[in-house]
Amino acid sequence: MSNSSKRLEIRLKEREDEYTCYKQFNVLVGTFNVNNRQVPPNILLEEWLYQVADNNNKSNQICIPDIIAVGFQEIDTSGGAYIYDDKKKEDEWEQIVRKTIKSCYEKNNEENVKFELLNRVRLMEVVRKWKISDHDIIFWCGDMNYRISQPNEQVRQAINELSTVPLHEKDQLRCEMKLNNIFTNYYEPPINFLPTYKFDINTDNYDTSEKLRTPSWTDRILYRSKRSKVLNDNQNELETIKTIHYSCAKNIKFSDHRPVSGLYLVVIKYECDEKRSNRIREELIRESDRIENDSIPTIEVHPRPPQIIFNHIRYLDKPNYSLTINNIGECTCICTIIPSSISTSFQCLTFTPNPPYTINIKQEQHVNISFEAKTNIKQISDILILHVENGADTFITLDITLDKGPFGLSLEEYSCTLYDNENKKYIFTNDNRSNSEHIIEMINDPPIIYIALIDCLRERNDIDLLYIFNNEIQDLLDLIPIRNQIYENNYNFTNYSTEEIFMILIHLLQSLPQPLISYEIQDKIFLNTKENLLRQDDVTKAVSIIIERLKAKERNLFFRFLLLLQKHWQTKEQIQKANEESGDIFNICIDILALSILHEHLDRNQRHAFILACLNEEKKN
Repeated sequence: MSNSSKRLEIRLKEREDEYTCYKQFNVLVGTFNVNNRQVPPNILLEEWLYQVADNNNKSNQICIPDIIAVGFQEIDTSGGAYIYDDKKKEDEWEQIVRKTIKSCYEKNNEENVKFELLNRVRLMEVVRKWKISDHDIIFWCGDMNYRISQPNEQVRQAINELSTVPLHEKDQLRCEMKLNNIFTNYYEPPINFLPTYKFDINTDNYDTSEKLRTPSWTDRILYRSKRSKVLNDNQNELETIKTIHYSCAKNIKFSDHRPVSGLYLVVIKYECDEKRSNRIREELIRESDRIENDSIPTIEVHPRPPQIIFNHIRYLDKPNYSLTINNIGECTCICTIIPSSISTSFQCLTFTPNPPYTINIKQEQHVNISFEAKTNIKQISDILILHVENGADTFITLDITLDKGPFGLSLEEYSCTLYDNENKKYIFTNDNRSNSEHIIEMINDPPIIYIALIDCLRERNDIDLLYIFNNEIQDLLDLIPIRNQIYENNYNFTNYSTEEIFMILIHLLQSLPQPLISYEIQDKIFLNTKENLLRQDDVTKAVSIIIERLKAKERNLFFRFLLLLQKHWQTKEQIQKANEESGDIFNICIDILALSILHEHLDRNQRHAFILACLNEEKKN
């Protein structure tokens, strides 16, 4: 049975008074430890199974039980009875019970009384799955062997004085029940009879043997009901169990125990109104469906449908898309944005605020999605998933076309650099580039954009690297105008600040598909070396080896950039002063320069050591 079905049955059970008719029955329960005794000849057990009257009835009228349930103990304690399953004595006691009941009710001319003796109840398969505690009403009877925690002499004296009420407080069963150590939620009526154990056979004398056992109430009847009252026909309130009589048969003396019996007025389910039950079931199902539907998070997204379309995105562009998520359901929802598959494009997206989002009922969440090109792919078509926990997901299409211009091109993808040999200068425009015999293709020189930027910086004397990489300065820089000019192949940068020119050069270097010093060379020198390059001298030697292995264009550009850095690198005193004013600006500067040349391939310590060796920093220290 599913959890939802179990919940439905529990709720239907809670409303059973609305579709169940109850009826009151007289139930007689008896217990008798016969002490392995033979059935005495010509004995009837009337006092035990018949002479029970309503104590509250002044006429002392006999109440006819509708159900009689008796429990015997120690019918046959011989080994043979257990080994050979000998039920001879059981059959004898069955006959005496049958004879007693028949005699009692026939002599009172109860012609309409019908009875059936069920000596061994065979439970149906479905009932076997139930635990005892699953039942609405339980009677528990037997020789429970609980004693009175009081000296023998005091107990016997109280019995002789017919003052047994104080002994109830010392009764072990009552004490344990009061502490909830056993028979929790069970109840026993007040005991108004003398202890039922242990008697000398066929006498009223308590044990006079050598053991001289303390008299005790060992034979008991307890009951438990899940509900104290029920509503019959949804109108009349009835007490579930009412005790009519609880006593012992003191004149049945052939055992060392006295039999105990109790008569109870018990409310039992009598009839079920199936139509009403089905109507309530359908009502509960509808209510459950409504609650379940209300518990499913439901969102509405605007714009509809959500489509992120960014066309002709240039390098450094950060286009934005605004998304509004409305919680239109009846419960709080939790949602997040995830990629539909493994995709590099997802790493280019920034969500403000960051997911996940918790949105209360009738509230909304505004999300700003920005894109920053970190890939050389020209076209991106992807699907994002707005995932709603325990709810329906929403798909967001992502279509981006990139125009990265020179950013992201390898050095070999640029047009060949031209040089005017007559005028001794590089050609920075496309006008009449090949009309003169003095125009030379400089196949070993870097692309003209790099030359233009580095030459422009070399002519300036205000380059302060620590100043450029200060966070406050970086926040003030606007590189979009100089970027647009580069897209138009206009390499005249005289109108731009030194900081803008230097940073656009850094961006060009960092956008190379392969770093200026290729991954292959980095691996051979730094990762595959037999010795760790920990000493600065070792790193300096590694720099020399790297330069020798560079291709012509890479080596040319590396030297141009390195000479520019060396020319404007700060002294130790300047670095110390800058760190005091702007925190760890020195390491920030080294980080950015190292990433420009090596990208993020080696670990940070190796990158730092390499850049410092290139700048001859060890000689300054």
